[in-house]
Amino acid sequence: MPVEDYGGLTLHTQVVGAGGPPVVLVHGLLVGSLSTWYFAVAPALAREHRVIMYDLRGHGLSPVTPGGYGVRGQADDLARVVERHAGGEPVTLVGHSIGGAIGLRYALAHPERVARLVMIDTPLPVMAKNWIDRVRAASLPDLLKLLPGANHSLVGRGGRQLAKLAEKVVALTARTSLLDDLLAEPDFSDQELAAFARPLLLCYATRGGPVVTATRARLAARVPGARLVMIEGGHALPVEAPEPLVAAIREFRDG
Repeated sequence: MPVEDYGGLTLHTQVVGAGGPPVVLVHGLLVGSLSTWYFAVAPALAREHRVIMYDLRGHGLSPVTPGGYGVRGQADDLARVVERHAGGEPVTLVGHSIGGAIGLRYALAHPERVARLVMIDTPLPVMAKNWIDRVRAASLPDLLKLLPGANHSLVGRGGRQLAKLAEKVVALTARTSLLDDLLAEPDFSDQELAAFARPLLLCYATRGGPVVTATRARLAARVPGARLVMIEGGHALPVEAPEPLVAAIREFRDG
């Protein structure tokens, strides 16, 4: 499992697939890691693509850093991964949750490097103050219950997996600037969305919460030519519904 140095930033990175146009998969916050993709979505896409995955800073096997967790900062991290592994080819970006916002920010800054963008159940703005206040006030069991629905089963089972998850969540929320960085991150403006000129696929869950539901409607209305696909499931679509998600990505690629 390669952990690579990107000019002073260390990220765990995996590349699978023998060839084909590059696809970069960007996971979501706190409970996400490249394993979000590794066991379902990535193998299916790797039949036709070179698939590039990495753990965001402080997630999975990427070391925790004191700061740099804003969307713009993490879009710069993504730029380092693309620069090293995409071979100069335009990439298809697939981002889940906040990973979709990171992909959108990168695509706005580097449109020539992006062939298309897929955003999966992404909320905008990426953080709400009331949610951050709840995270900061929560006990550990309540903190874990605030995380996306697919991980609630871990809370009931307990054990080593839960302990590792809890340790990572506490490290990120209590010992880094992650919450402050994301709260300070400005939302995407309507002007930025209207000027977005790359093909965009919106994959949203049928059981989405109010923030992602509002984001879905806003993106569909503001980004010219945006395509919307509703997928049965909750927020953790890459884990809950990998097959329909891969089918939507392939249809978008070929359409």
